[in-house]
Amino acid sequence: MKKISIILIVIIAFIFNSCEDVLDKKPLDIITDATLWSEPVLIDDYLNICYAEMRFYFEMPYGQDINFLVDNRALDAVTISDEAHPAWTGGPKSHWININGGVMDWWGYATVRRLNVFIDKLENLENTNFSESYKKQRIAEARFLRAVAYFDMVKRYGGIPLITRAQELTDSEEELYRKRDKEEDIYNFILSEIDVAIPDLQEKFGDGRATKFAALALKSRASMYAASIAQWGKVELDGVIGIPSNKAQGYWQISYDASKEIMNSGKFSLYNVHADKAQNFRSLFLDENNSEVIFSQRFNGITGKGHIYDMMNVPKSYHVWGGGQHISLYLEMVESFENIDGTPGVFDRNKIAAGHLWTVDELFGKKDPRFKASVYTQGTPWVHTKGAFFLDYHNGIELPTGELLTSG
Repeated sequence: MKKISIILIVIIAFIFNSCEDVLDKKPLDIITDATLWSEPVLIDDYLNICYAEMRFYFEMPYGQDINFLVDNRALDAVTISDEAHPAWTGGPKSHWININGGVMDWWGYATVRRLNVFIDKLENLENTNFSESYKKQRIAEARFLRAVAYFDMVKRYGGIPLITRAQELTDSEEELYRKRDKEEDIYNFILSEIDVAIPDLQEKFGDGRATKFAALALKSRASMYAASIAQWGKVELDGVIGIPSNKAQGYWQISYDASKEIMNSGKFSLYNVHADKAQNFRSLFLDENNSEVIFSQRFNGITGKGHIYDMMNVPKSYHVWGGGQHISLYLEMVESFENIDGTPGVFDRNKIAAGHLWTVDELFGKKDPRFKASVYTQGTPWVHTKGAFFLDYHNGIELPTGELLTSG
């Protein structure tokens, strides 16, 4: 009996010790708040999520990076604004997008909250795992991203609520439901945020990361928007919309000074690698980290952030699902490319109405080389599924026999 009692005591002690070991183990699938803010790798991952959420290029609002299919990219709007995408050719007719708003909407407050948390945590962090310069650099990057987020919203909506700290459920109703700030105040915040960030940003710091010159470029663009609003807009709703006209010159000067600082740095130059001007313009967007790039967004495919822009916009040759030719240029967009001698690229409407026919060279041969680099036309080099090495458009349907069907 005594032996049995001893055995039971040993077993019970073993069980309790085992339980303590299990309970003491840290979960492998959860990162605690304390762990997150103590490890530079995790801090960088947190900031990378904020980078990935930024709308540096057009994306559909429902989570799919389908950055294409936009009517106004084929219109004159693309030449006067970087907001030339309020309409998507298929979206308003489908169940994906409500036609009232939809594609043009972007509310970045979820990202702003993450950035507010990030800035607050690092500013108040006492940790010896990393240097003070590391903290300052990352905080400056977060401020840059927060400025980008507010710029993306203010240029859409005018004055918006300015929130610079992470709200809590225990906050007052007034704090939780902030009123819209003046449009001028939002632009001033963006510019001040950039000014605070610039001293701690490096001149060059990896691909896709905020730098001093990226911040200066944002400063130039944001102040140019503010100047334009002040000079040609009007103040409404007690300043929620619009900026007083007497502020225009100040914003113009800020934009000029920021751009001049970039130009005088000697870090950037116009891309001029290929003698063929069309090829040079085409390669400008293919040659990564070339001399014109001030800021870039990195895409690393399936394992990270990707896009399907090329798949959806190349000529239909690979016959993937829904792939190819989702942008069809309107005549007005084609005409916006001037001729190389500086004359307008507008076609004679009377000849069009009379059914006049042109050769491809007569239509496009004298146009600015950027046209050839940007627009597919008859004869554009392209590997087709049939083995051809150029695009061949038809006024009709080409049957398997090679016959061209133009009616019926």
